[in-house]
Amino acid sequence: MGRGMIKSLQELVARLEGNPEVLGVARYGNRRLEDDEASGDFDLLVIVASACEVESLHFFVGDIPIFQAVARSSCLRGLPSLG
Repeated sequence: MGRGMIKSLQELVARLEGNPEVLGVARYGNRRLEDDEASGDFDLLVIVASACEVESLHFFVGDIPIFQAVARSSCLRGLPSLG
């Protein structure tokens, strides 16, 4: 997989999961990974190992709008469980 333009949601997630700084990727919202139609945004939470100056990104994969929130793993410690 090269570093060119990302062509699908699956490729986006695969690239994130292959990044050594990324500890986890969580999808939230209603859109499924397999849904390639332009019918709403795709929401991701990306958990990173080290400090990151970016808190969120808004971009497109084809016609699909992406909202990507970024959180440092240490910032998530101590949050209450929803389960």
